[in-house]
Amino acid sequence: VRVRISRKMSVLVNRHPVFGTRFSTSEPYWYRGHATPFYTETHVQFRQLCRDFIETHIVPFVREWDEAGAYPLELHRKMYAAGIYGAPWPVKYGGTPPKGGFDVWHDVIFADELARCAAGGLSAAIGSIGIGLPPLLSAGSEQLKQKYVPAIVCGEKIIGLAITEPAAGSDVSRIATTADEQPDGSLVVNGSKRFITSGMTADFLTVLVRTGDSMSLVLIETAWEGVTRRRIATSGWWASSTALISFDNVRVPRSNVIGDIGEGFLIVMRNFNMERFHLAISANRYARICLEDAYAYARKRTTFGRPLIKNQVIRFKLVQMSQRIEAGHALIEQIAMQIQNDTSSELLAGLCAMVKIMTGETLEFCARESAQVLGGISFQRGGVGERVERINREVRVAVVGGGSAEILTDFVSRRSKL
Repeated sequence: VRVRISRKMSVLVNRHPVFGTRFSTSEPYWYRGHATPFYTETHVQFRQLCRDFIETHIVPFVREWDEAGAYPLELHRKMYAAGIYGAPWPVKYGGTPPKGGFDVWHDVIFADELARCAAGGLSAAIGSIGIGLPPLLSAGSEQLKQKYVPAIVCGEKIIGLAITEPAAGSDVSRIATTADEQPDGSLVVNGSKRFITSGMTADFLTVLVRTGDSMSLVLIETAWEGVTRRRIATSGWWASSTALISFDNVRVPRSNVIGDIGEGFLIVMRNFNMERFHLAISANRYARICLEDAYAYARKRTTFGRPLIKNQVIRFKLVQMSQRIEAGHALIEQIAMQIQNDTSSELLAGLCAMVKIMTGETLEFCARESAQVLGGISFQRGGVGERVERINREVRVAVVGGGSAEILTDFVSRRSKL
């Protein structure tokens, strides 16, 4: 459908059949029959592929895996075989993009649909390839990529990103892990990294290290001598195998340096944009889940002789949640459009930080309000309130992980020259 904006301008839009949950804003606007200029038939097909796989192979097992603190690693290979896990990556390394190619709108769909499992730790573990692999693809030598990327893309090997340290979280400039150059050109790494997603399961780690007065990125195999891992007991994200990684005189070949010595900080800063973008997409979907479950419960639950949803205060909560979710999704799509049109990382940085803050705050609000609607069952693991309970347990990561809301707010203010 071509929509006329003015006498001289029009835009081509698509309107797709209604898909998914029927309650208003529990799905993105274009799932509900609204017109969109972004999503075409290839995106509709990819959405169906993701929805079918996740509903069949993930959702029924989420509670079991979350309680166990682990999931079957063959899930990565199953997702690859289904045409999902390898979709974002280059064909030359085993990537399996949809017909016509993989774009940012496929990326938005995948992150959003994966988050429907309502288990942040599982989503993060499956998605650790999305933060660990891009630096290698963008800056690594062809020799390094040929050696490692194919096994990662097909799910045979898992990669993680190791930046945060015990004394350096959102302030990346404070990292203390060192890499000292040796006469033969190799580097010897000493230090530790904390809160590393997929830390206990990763075969490879993209590690930010200090090289003299600069920072560099190196790829380390977790099986190498001197690498030790210890699981961190967290309040949520149980299936993510979050770990403390220690490096004790770990010798890294010069060929495993990603990019040139001294380029690590810039590569990581660019990588943060997409990490925060993906975290925002996930947070917004978790907020939708809170809204969806609150609405369903309010319709079924009877209090004082009438359905809970007949109370104006409950409907008010649902509308407030909807408003924030839709605003967050609009900003996500604004940023996606900029990414699709090759807007520079420098210009994207403030927007990606802003959407991360915004959707994190939306999730905080929706997690609380949905718990108020569900009452006591939102405090019970399992049952009707399972998803809301788990999301409330994990909500802190949304406003701390990937850069705390306070630090990102200050970052945005400085980018805006306030």
